[in-house]
Amino acid sequence: MVVKYLHMSEKQENLAAILSKVSSFDDLQTALPPSLTSKLGEGEVGVKRAMGMLIGLVVFAPGGTFDRAAFDNIIAVDYDTDKLLPPEEAQKMFGVCLETGIINQVESRIGTRYQFNPQLHAAMIRLME
Repeated sequence: MVVKYLHMSEKQENLAAILSKVSSFDDLQTALPPSLTSKLGEGEVGVKRAMGMLIGLVVFAPGGTFDRAAFDNIIAVDYDTDKLLPPEEAQKMFGVCLETGIINQVESRIGTRYQFNPQLHAAMIRLME
């Protein structure tokens, strides 16, 4: 399995730093950078989607991988209605995850898979305890 890690971008470092400093989900909601949340929706919608995305990604085992269908069916969900997001919104969320390094692309013998950034995974687990 080959994981495509590039050097952590400034956005990734900022998100990892934010997650390491907050002690509750309320703190995280207020600390999420607008450069992330605004890509997912305006105002509170973007914040809710970012929170849902980060919380939803925790279900995948540390170091575990998932395919795009799993992302679309588990992560790309409107958490207010429990309905899947429309395909264009799911694609936007997926693109934001890749662009910001929240998820990384992994090449394996079964094809392209994805993995929640291990640093972010560990920080989210800490917040959930």
